[in-house]
Amino acid sequence: MGVYVPHYDSVTVFHLRDLASGKRKKILAKDVKKIFIPQYEGLTVDTMLQNAKTFPQVMKCLPADEAEIKKLPREYIGNVIFTCLGQKFKDWVDAKVNERNDKIIEKQNLAIEMDPETYKAFMASTHVSGKYLYFTCGWLFKQLTCVH
Repeated sequence: MGVYVPHYDSVTVFHLRDLASGKRKKILAKDVKKIFIPQYEGLTVDTMLQNAKTFPQVMKCLPADEAEIKKLPREYIGNVIFTCLGQKFKDWVDAKVNERNDKIIEKQNLAIEMDPETYKAFMASTHVSGKYLYFTCGWLFKQLTCVH
């Protein structure tokens, strides 16, 4: 029927019955928006579900029984939430990722102090080549702090 359901090992006959009868909202596989959610402390299945519980349209797509929801794969839960909420969920995930990265930078003292004029020259430079160097520099520039 083209409905987006998790792997057969984690879906129950009760959820399938509720989808077929219309008690739960169907998401068509062709309409699924996929999202990658890193395995970070603030991005557990529990925190994603806690956030999703404030949106009835999301919970209507998941199984009615919370014990069934806990058996679902992390990727499936993330994709269902992202499909229902779109950019709002992506912004929430990005905020959690940035929060975690800021903590790591601070905890491991990874911030780089740089003269403001040198920083300005780095940011204006167009003489960076190579894919790997581009990503490395992009990450580095994000970490830079100016000394005034």
